Amino acid sequence: MSTANTKANPSPDPEPNSNDDGANGGGGGNGNSSTETDIQDVLEAVTVTHEPARLSSGLAVGCGLLAVLTSAPATILALLIGVFGLAGLAAGQFVFQSRRAAGVGTALIFVGVVVGGVLGNSEVLVTVSTLATVLAFDLSQNAFSVGAQLSSATDTTRGEIIHAAASFFVGSIAIVVAFAIYFVVSGGQPIAALAFVLLAAIILSWSVRS
Repeated sequence: MSTANTKANPSPDPEPNSNDDGANGGGGGNGNSSTETDIQDVLEAVTVTHEPARLSSGLAVGCGLLAVLTSAPATILALLIGVFGLAGLAAGQFVFQSRRAAGVGTALIFVGVVVGGVLGNSEVLVTVSTLATVLAFDLSQNAFSVGAQLSSATDTTRGEIIHAAASFFVGSIAIVVAFAIYFVVSGGQPIAALAFVLLAAIILSWSVRS
């Protein structure tokens, strides 16, 4: 009888097993969700946006503004050309994010500097505006270079500041030397020629630095 009763009423073992399976299944679902979240976080972390670096872009536009203001006193024409150039530089940096647009804008700013020199701007103002124009171009291009290599979420402030300081130092040395040479050998050359002399000196200096 004992044996028959045992066979007729077996112990309810399947229920605990089924509970364990349900718990394991729930854990598996949470694990998959956690894995998907981790993968999504990784994908977001490595996303690179090739926007121009903000600090260098701002400094470039600031230098462009200085160039326009220092070339404007001679004539309204220089001011108008410079303003169009400054608008192109700013749009290239912050709106279109285009090297070409920024480069064309900077070139127009330099045209305004030359026009100001032709129409009677002083040597000092031509010197300042030329240096500011070249710095605007250099910082603009650096902003695009940094943005092409690193994400906008990356802190590049220190490197951008070092680059800007080095460019200003090299440009200032070149400006002083070229300015001195111009006054020694100018021989009555128009002041506009000073802008090209300064530009050539800065380009040569940066070529040697590179």
